[in-house]
Amino acid sequence: MNVWLSRQAQRVARRLASTVDPSPDTPCAMRFNRIFRVCDHSVSCTSSRLRGNPIAARLATPIRSTWIPAHQRIWEQEIINTRIAHTENMNSSVYLETSIIGYLTSRISHELVTAANQQLTRDWWDRHSENFDLLISPFVVDECGAGDSDAARERLDVINGILELDVTDDVRALAKDFVDKIPLPAKAEVDALHVAVATVHGVDYLLTWNCKHIANATLRQRIEAICWDHGFESPTICTPQELMEP
Repeated sequence: MNVWLSRQAQRVARRLASTVDPSPDTPCAMRFNRIFRVCDHSVSCTSSRLRGNPIAARLATPIRSTWIPAHQRIWEQEIINTRIAHTENMNSSVYLETSIIGYLTSRISHELVTAANQQLTRDWWDRHSENFDLLISPFVVDECGAGDSDAARERLDVINGILELDVTDDVRALAKDFVDKIPLPAKAEVDALHVAVATVHGVDYLLTWNCKHIANATLRQRIEAICWDHGFESPTICTPQELMEP
């Protein structure tokens, strides 16, 4: 019987399956202390990953070694089929970093590259944003509310009603490691927090125009390695141009 796993759990399971030595005594495997069955193969999935995603934790079903009556197996299979159908209709999630909101609401710049990026942001917002589940954090709210009152009000109006993710101890610990180990300057701490909150909550994409400390190809491997050390997989970090559906 195939057991449905959340998208985040599947990604972590694939990562474990690709390790050279997946034996239970390795440090990598020991992080994955919940066992799931996927197409008759046993893989491990990090419980800390599921802690950050209560929906995934509720839906993921651990292997049981006890005998199950036939009528109960049929009932459970119906539940699994319902979960699969629900999953197929789920949108991917996108965390909106503050620069996206800024580009969306500010007047068009006289600088050509910035102006082009602003237009790309508006095109993505108008044509593609409805295809995703949008998410923000208290850090986005704080940054949007800073500065000129009229501009701040416009930014806050845009994010009004978007689901706000919680800031947990895992988020702060991961962000601290970003700053210490990448390393990042102290002024970039909020950038580290953006990446950390999206990672811990299992968001699929982090959308940003911050190409210095977030959407930076030279930092991406270090970000991914630190996330993996904490038992998480980082979101896909990209700009609106990269998240345009054909």
